[in-house]
Amino acid sequence: PAGDHLVMLGTGGGPVLNRFKTQTAIDLVVNGSQYLIDCGAGAPRRIVEAGMGFANLRHVFVTHHHLDHLAGYPELLVLGSSAQEVDVWGPAPIEALHEGIIGAFAHSVGLFGGGPRYRMHELTLPERGIAGVMEDANLRVSATRVFHGAEVRDAYAYRFDVSRTGRSVVFSGDTDGPNEELIALARDADVLLHEVQLNSRLDLILDQVPPGRREALRHHLVTTHTDVLDIPRVALAANVKRVAMCHYVPAFLPPGAFLAAAREAAEAVGYEGEILAPADLEVILL
Repeated sequence: PAGDHLVMLGTGGGPVLNRFKTQTAIDLVVNGSQYLIDCGAGAPRRIVEAGMGFANLRHVFVTHHHLDHLAGYPELLVLGSSAQEVDVWGPAPIEALHEGIIGAFAHSVGLFGGGPRYRMHELTLPERGIAGVMEDANLRVSATRVFHGAEVRDAYAYRFDVSRTGRSVVFSGDTDGPNEELIALARDADVLLHEVQLNSRLDLILDQVPPGRREALRHHLVTTHTDVLDIPRVALAANVKRVAMCHYVPAFLPPGAFLAAAREAAEAVGYEGEILAPADLEVILL
């Protein structure tokens, strides 16, 4: 599309690969420039499949360090060679991760004359509240902490306010829900991209792991993610115009299963905004 838009490069959640969805990655395109939020496995290929390439990639934002948000980052670094200069933003240890990848592939990349220049920006947000991250000619970015388990010290959500149009887009990252910090960040946003989990079907995941690990995994899933039934409550509290679900868990279920549950919950709480359940490579106009 000619105008500003979102490309849902990958909508699947969880550190496993499946044939239905690519892992989490979303491209925000503003005035022709690409702002990539997370880079799960398969994301660079999805960028190519979407017909965009890497020449207009300007910024990468990492929400947290779980593998389903970062496994595609090495491929982006070593094969996204048409990118010129890219700024990467995220929580520690993003610099160490980047340098480790560059070091591991230094010889191979050098055989092709080197790659693009990356500038790393390791972010430490305040414990509560909203902080400014960066601003360029296209937009202003702010962020807040969200809770994604005690073991994940730094998990961030990002808000992008487009200068030219006044439109705003918020990315939840992975979070428990409803999360009050995220609700404050998303206040009056045009689009909220929110992770989603179908708690009523977690048996599809738990039945695949050894019995001794099931309770710990169940506890992690229900305490650090947001059930689909809570999505309309978050959208209503934040007064967002549209909410688009992403990071589907279980990832192999069709988006329609999540949409039906979300719409029923929206009717119950009185949320009248639009609820979207996009698939991989779908485009959302801003």
